[in-house]
Amino acid sequence: MKLSEKIKKILWGYRLIFRIDGKYMFYISLKSAVSAVMPFVLIYFSSAIVDRISTGTSFGVVMRYVIVLLAAEMLLNGIKEIAGARSEIHQSQWQLKQEQFYCDINNRMPYADLEDPELQLLKNRIRSNQNATGAGLDTQITCYSFLLTAFISITISIFMTVGLFVNMAESGSQSADLVNSGTFTAAFIVFMLVCISISVWSSSVKFRKENEEWRTLPESNRLLHYIRSNLSNNLWAMDGRIYKWDNVVMDEIYKYTRDPKYIGNIYRIHRRYGTINMAAMGVMRFFLYMFVGIKVYYKAFSVGKFIQYVGAVEQLVSNATNMFIYFGILLNNVAYIEDIYTYCSHAETAAAKDGDVSEGTIRFSNVYYRYRTSDRDVLKNVDLELKEGRKYAIVGENGSGKTTFVKLLCGLYKPTSGIVSMNGTDVSTVSPTRYYDKFSVVFQDFSLVSASVGENVACDMDQDRERVYSALDKAGFSERLSKMSKGTDTVIYREYDETGEEISGGEAQKIALARAVYKDSPYVILDEPTASLDPVSEEEIYSRVNEMNSDKTVFFVSHRLSSCKFCDEILVFDNGSIVQRGSHEKLLSEKGSKYFSLWNAQAQYYV
Repeated sequence: MKLSEKIKKILWGYRLIFRIDGKYMFYISLKSAVSAVMPFVLIYFSSAIVDRISTGTSFGVVMRYVIVLLAAEMLLNGIKEIAGARSEIHQSQWQLKQEQFYCDINNRMPYADLEDPELQLLKNRIRSNQNATGAGLDTQITCYSFLLTAFISITISIFMTVGLFVNMAESGSQSADLVNSGTFTAAFIVFMLVCISISVWSSSVKFRKENEEWRTLPESNRLLHYIRSNLSNNLWAMDGRIYKWDNVVMDEIYKYTRDPKYIGNIYRIHRRYGTINMAAMGVMRFFLYMFVGIKVYYKAFSVGKFIQYVGAVEQLVSNATNMFIYFGILLNNVAYIEDIYTYCSHAETAAAKDGDVSEGTIRFSNVYYRYRTSDRDVLKNVDLELKEGRKYAIVGENGSGKTTFVKLLCGLYKPTSGIVSMNGTDVSTVSPTRYYDKFSVVFQDFSLVSASVGENVACDMDQDRERVYSALDKAGFSERLSKMSKGTDTVIYREYDETGEEISGGEAQKIALARAVYKDSPYVILDEPTASLDPVSEEEIYSRVNEMNSDKTVFFVSHRLSSCKFCDEILVFDNGSIVQRGSHEKLLSEKGSKYFSLWNAQAQYYV
């Protein structure tokens, strides 16, 4: 990648950081600026005080300088402490704000992208690199602080060291003339640049080699997190006891935690390149003191200026080194920013689709769908109308395309080709959020959170309690609710509340069903949420849903056929296509058909 492109990515990263938390960056800027100024306040006033004392200035004048110095330091320290405290508050919230940002990106991203294995790997890589080494946005924040401090310090240092090269020694001797010569000054400058170059080189190599060692961590961290999560949740407890595979798990852990190589390698890198840097800085300081001392000896400037010039040059060298180092870190960090940029680029812009649509007939017009990682269509030439107020059963064997059809129906997927329309409007032109509002869906792999029953039903902390109770009652959860200590305020699960109550899979299904009832959307979809139940129990739940949604368009999805008998129309999927459609009686009369075969294979369960 060209340098100009890297700079663009770095600036994009900073715009993103300011977007996530601009106040955090403001307080970092303020703290960095004050940190840059403070050493020079001490250097300047110390120099001035020494000059006043050496020239016999009155005690009162000297004390005024001391008081101004102390007042300035108190003021700057106060500003630095306030800015530091504020930035620490924002730093403690930074990870959470990043998660909120990624949550927003995920919500605006096409759902098919979220399921894309490559994008999932990219997201895991971003998270792993961030957790292991702070690579990405955290590194940009760190570099920003050091670079801003370095830039301000270098600017002040140059201003304060001009006199070191301009002021001449008193002429009259061969030595004084040598000190005043351009050769003497040029040799000193060249020597300083050589020392700075060695320091920058050694520090840069040290960082690069350390970074290469740290890069081995993300994969091990991912594995250790996976193992730790399963051990802490006791997910392996039963199998571990029966098959005694705890030794296998511990061996995997020890691969990364018992005398890891990267620790020793990092120590050797620190020792080797740290020694080179320390030696270069030591030699530089020796010649700096010699150069400034000689000029003071030959009366090029006062004794107090010795403090000013030595301090300013040391600040200049130190911050110039930091400038090069942290700019190099920024450039190396671009690869991680590129990952974030790529991930964020998948998010849809809210302004791109702001249209609305009114409910009506849903039309699939020659719709095909193919997953990005696949070379075959999972839905093929689906062409049908779904009329309002009717009950549809969507049936077929596993892998026949039912769930893909449902995700297209409710807007989670976009057709590879063809059009899905509602009331004559192409839904691809409609705001996804507004289209989602038309549907209440209970998926097979539905999710509840460790929050109150009411919050899970209403998906809102500000809930209509009467509607919550009514929805739970219609879903058949009233009996279980009556036994809960806090009613709808009872927290389910114990991840965030030790007093939370555990619920069974069947009870969770009823809460998910109540959530769909509470939303009260014109289209209701049940996508095999009862797959873990026996066929008779499934039929009972589907019958309940049918009764409470008599005025809505309802889709019952199942590879079992207990939901079919009371539906207006059945859509039979096979190998990605609709091979039959019609009422239960009509399809059953078609001897040898797919539906006939499925029904007879399961008929024993419905006797």
